[in-house]
Amino acid sequence: MKNKLMGIISIVAVAAVAGYNMYSSRSEIRLSDLALANVEALAQNESNPNK
Repeated sequence: MKNKLMGIISIVAVAAVAGYNMYSSRSEIRLSDLALANVEALAQNESNPNK
């Protein structure tokens, strides 16, 4: 019984750490200057398709 409880606690702890890591990595996305320049260039074509 004690081994089963420790196994369940271990699984819950691993799942909690994995969930926190996924959450923190999603909120720390940073674009480089080149990527931002590409986004701006693409956005200009979208807003003014005649050019």
